[in-house]
Amino acid sequence: MIVDTSAVAQGALTDANCRGSAEVLKWLHHKQGVLAYGGTKHLKEISHSSDQFRRLLRVLDRIGLARRLAPEDVDEEEAQLIKSGACVSDDEHIVALASIAKCRLLWAIDGRLRVDFKNRDLINNPQGQLFNSITTTQFHLKLLRPAGRKR
Repeated sequence: MIVDTSAVAQGALTDANCRGSAEVLKWLHHKQGVLAYGGTKHLKEISHSSDQFRRLLRVLDRIGLARRLAPEDVDEEEAQLIKSGACVSDDEHIVALASIAKCRLLWAIDGRLRVDFKNRDLINNPQGQLFNSITTTQFHLKLLRPAGRKR
């Protein structure tokens, strides 16, 4: 799963009142998935996020439940996306991260990024899925299946 800082700003993973946080933390705790992060822009955004989120990410990374991708790999893919103009959002770094990490689950609030993530021309094989903390339903909870498992 990739957690965009738009979701972090709304309390993703750090606010007990944020719907979905408990389910995602349980999913991570049971080692059914990992958080993917990386790339120069994403790391900069994370550096400006809450202390609580940064501490959590460090712990998850230390215990193998978060995976930091090489910034140069993500940055190269991001540059290609910017050059192509294929994204409607200004979050090419998140789409690039998904591509490099082969991650197809995103927790984001940003509507344009959500559109990009569902665009089969950008995220495919399989198509990107969106975790929704606002209307967490059984469908959204089913997205939190063990990593590598087919639906």
